[in-house]
Amino acid sequence: MKGISLEILIDADYRRVFQVVADPRIYADAIPDVIQMEVLSEPYGVIGTRVRDTRKIGDQLISTEMEVVDYHANRSITTQAIAYNCTWTNIFEVNPEGYQTLLTLQVDFEPHQFFTRILIWMMRGTMRRALQKELIHLKNYCELSIQA
Repeated sequence: MKGISLEILIDADYRRVFQVVADPRIYADAIPDVIQMEVLSEPYGVIGTRVRDTRKIGDQLISTEMEVVDYHANRSITTQAIAYNCTWTNIFEVNPEGYQTLLTLQVDFEPHQFFTRILIWMMRGTMRRALQKELIHLKNYCELSIQA
């Protein structure tokens, strides 16, 4: 099933942007809906590291465990989770563009059941808007943190 790909240009150094998306503790500070990012295995930033993401979606708290499946310092990080009858793969890539950074988020999903495939198809627009909102929060966090 085709995933969702989004980009945003951030007025911050690529190393700072990577630090924000790759460190779960900083990421949790940047995204208001994230209640907690709990590192389940240390050190973070190596393949196999597991993290539990707890966030507020509507009026519910949802927790998802994910694992780092690919990591290239200051370039990209890929996490994968199996939740809700689906395998979710999130890829953050940072690319320097002069004094700015292009942050790309690619979310791929592999439904395990036909019903899940239909649900994802129906919720695709909602997921895209939520991911765009998340990228805006990351942009604001990165840009504000360099001004402080």
